[in-house]
Amino acid sequence: MYGITNPTAHTSGRLAELIESGRVQPLIEDTFPLEDLRSAQAHLLKRTHVGKCVVIP
Repeated sequence: MYGITNPTAHTSGRLAELIESGRVQPLIEDTFPLEDLRSAQAHLLKRTHVGKCVVIP
């Protein structure tokens, strides 16, 4: 599913099943506290991340 932007209902449903079963997990590149949002944005703007960047409230 790498790079998919408009999945069909079937594809979205199948992906949800795989996530719920634990067979597919999101790739998390890094986490940032909300107080450090500036660093999170700077990290994203470098465009070198491979996974998701998560901001923790």
